[in-house]
Amino acid sequence: MIRKLKFLWEQKPSYLIYWVSQACNFTCEHCFNHEENQRRSHQLSLDEVQKISQSFGHIKYITFAGGEPFLRSDLLQLATVFIQQNDLQQLNIVTNGWFEERILEFSRGFLKMHPQVQLTINISLDGFQEEHDQIRRKDGSFQKCVSLIHQLKQLVTSNFEVGVNSVYNAKNANQMERFGEWVIDQLGVPFTINLLRGQSIPEEQLRSFDPSHYFRIARHLHKKNISLRKPLSHLSFEQLVAGVQMTVLDIAEKSVSHNQMTVPCKAGRKGIVLKADGEILLCEILGTSLGNIREHDFDIGKLLETPTAQAHISKLIEDKCHCTWECFQSLNVVHSPSLYPKVIKRTFLGA
Repeated sequence: MIRKLKFLWEQKPSYLIYWVSQACNFTCEHCFNHEENQRRSHQLSLDEVQKISQSFGHIKYITFAGGEPFLRSDLLQLATVFIQQNDLQQLNIVTNGWFEERILEFSRGFLKMHPQVQLTINISLDGFQEEHDQIRRKDGSFQKCVSLIHQLKQLVTSNFEVGVNSVYNAKNANQMERFGEWVIDQLGVPFTINLLRGQSIPEEQLRSFDPSHYFRIARHLHKKNISLRKPLSHLSFEQLVAGVQMTVLDIAEKSVSHNQMTVPCKAGRKGIVLKADGEILLCEILGTSLGNIREHDFDIGKLLETPTAQAHISKLIEDKCHCTWECFQSLNVVHSPSLYPKVIKRTFLGA
């Protein structure tokens, strides 16, 4: 347990979202990153990533995203860099599930090389076959994902989890509860939903949902997820994570319903976004650039100490910035001791 919590004392960001590739073989309707994916910018090489990694301290959690991560052939080597140099403990990969053999090969290789690291493969499914293929603009995508899930489940260990993630939007909102229950009950994997987001998404689309409906089914499906795991007789790290997730839903709901900040955002201090070309973003929602790490000797400390970066980070706090982005809200919760009683309450009582 102590090793799992050492990130709390890390001075540099211990949570990294790394868009390993801007390229993507899909053109999803709701993609917040579509314009970036078309630019095909000069992505960081493995050698450059090694230099960047050396400038960090301990990194608790990394999400490989994009673009489509499995378009990179050196994904296993990238993961190994962070494991060896930063004592990475958890790796999450978000994928559209199209490259079945690559994903299976990566998973087998990772589990053999790094059995001590928690690996999660999150496959994007936005509804049943007709709706999913339409939203993702890729015929056959749904069936490929389902096939992949069945094969990945055969590899599952205590440190490997397969999950499904959906983007909640006007097109799939009415079926989301039924679909989530089907994923949990029939596919037998955890299911999460995220709200549609991104600066490139028209404002009317971002607001075209019923908040009460979203948060009701999000809580319902979260509780069903817990039923997939074996009951534990003592407090575990996994139980605390579940408590954090429920607390995050409370914060997101307050952000939407009351338009106010619940907890100061730790973006830029405890977590950052690294783009494929080396640009560092404060977060995915704002898209605020702190600079390109290539121009700062591949050193995250040097970049974050620049006047530009410091000004943006300070402004975030001054403006009392708040949002529904689940990733960094989780970060905010675990780095806010004032919320620990609420997390404990959620952990044991679910309320």
